Amino acid sequence: MKINYKNNNGIALIAVVGTLLVLTVVVASSTIMSQNIKYASNSGTIRNKAAYIAESAASRIQWLIIQDKIKFSNRTIKTTASDLDTEEEERFLADGSFKELNDYYDANVSYAITDMFSGINIAGSKPSKSFKPLIKKYALDEEKRDNFEIFINKVKDYIDKDDFLNKDGMESQDYNSLELGPLPRNNNFQYREEILLIPGYEEFFKQDSYGRLSAFNIIPPKGMRISNKKPNFYSADDNIISYLTSFEEDAIERIIDARNEWFTSRTDISETLEPDEISALKKHFSFKESGYFTIIIKVSLSPDCTNRTLFISLKIDKKLPKDNISFYDWTIH
Repeated sequence: MKINYKNNNGIALIAVVGTLLVLTVVVASSTIMSQNIKYASNSGTIRNKAAYIAESAASRIQWLIIQDKIKFSNRTIKTTASDLDTEEEERFLADGSFKELNDYYDANVSYAITDMFSGINIAGSKPSKSFKPLIKKYALDEEKRDNFEIFINKVKDYIDKDDFLNKDGMESQDYNSLELGPLPRNNNFQYREEILLIPGYEEFFKQDSYGRLSAFNIIPPKGMRISNKKPNFYSADDNIISYLTSFEEDAIERIIDARNEWFTSRTDISETLEPDEISALKKHFSFKESGYFTIIIKVSLSPDCTNRTLFISLKIDKKLPKDNISFYDWTIH
């Protein structure tokens, strides 16, 4: 018996073409995936290299600060006409200005040395005391003042160990309704970023350009202590200048502009502000290093690469500690 295969020729052709199409898609997908893995690997390598360079630069800056402290015992950042710009040696003060670290592993590296005391102290069992000076700022704005007092009551409820509710405050049942259980902590703040967990903070406190809550001092890790000091003027968040002083808005803008001129062109604030303004600032801010530093390192390997920024906070004396260096903060992004 003869079987006629003529009617099956078309089906065979479709099957072959389909198989070739599938193979083409598989090969193309493999090629694209291979390229993506290559680019991802290169990106990861570049990011890791930038991170290592940032860590290396941070270590170098620590040594340069130690050397500067040995040579220059006066750690006051002057507010009168100074000869900082005429000195032959580069200074390493916590003055907040960005500088370049030249010829460093073929990377663009810039750094700023700031004081770790940059804002409000919320460590300990009574952080609400640190907020009280801010209430005066809202004396003429009844609604904002009331909202701020409510926020303070929420802070009290967040750290106290009882379940008694302060006026318009928040306890566990309120946080649970917002799906924020098991808050509140019912203990002292462990991190300044916990302020972000308290509803209402956004009306009064903003993150800085790096996304950090520099309006608040770093809370020392367990076992590490720091004394409470005034915020350093050159390291303080812009909002802190407004919070802690009684200047009008136009005066605040001039003060911030004067400080920015120091950062960019080393123009002393005595040339841009009135003596009475400087005296008023000295009541609320320090113009002398505390001995605790936050060093900011920015690294870029090429214009096409994403920058990496490292923040380290630590105490720096005239010599390294006998044991390991302890950091109050170590953040890289």
